[in-house]
Amino acid sequence: MKNKIKWAILGAFCSLTIASAQSSLMVNDVRMLALKADSLLEKSIMLGDHVGISGGIYGDGQVLWANGAGWSDREAGTPMTTNSVLRIASITKSMTAVGIMQLAEKGMIDLDEPIQAYVPQFPIKPEGTI
Repeated sequence: MKNKIKWAILGAFCSLTIASAQSSLMVNDVRMLALKADSLLEKSIMLGDHVGISGGIYGDGQVLWANGAGWSDREAGTPMTTNSVLRIASITKSMTAVGIMQLAEKGMIDLDEPIQAYVPQFPIKPEGTI
């Protein structure tokens, strides 16, 4: 059970491709991180935890590493790539909420401000309650 949870977390990490690397990473550090990430993807496929998995590491304003392993469509023989389109439904909502709360904690955004203060092109809608 613990192993499944570990791989589920890895899958979420890799599927979302929203990991970041510190700007202080040296080129060798990025290479080592990429090798380890590649190994984790391949191990996940070999253990049968996932049919296909992709991931990425973003930092310093660029993609530092991206790769895929396994199949996006096993029956058709389509390999998983970083360009594979996945139906992830609402899985990103919780990650988005965490990111927004981290920005609020750092004082970078105000949760009481209208969204248009940060995204001016967002259409104005009537106020509502939850």
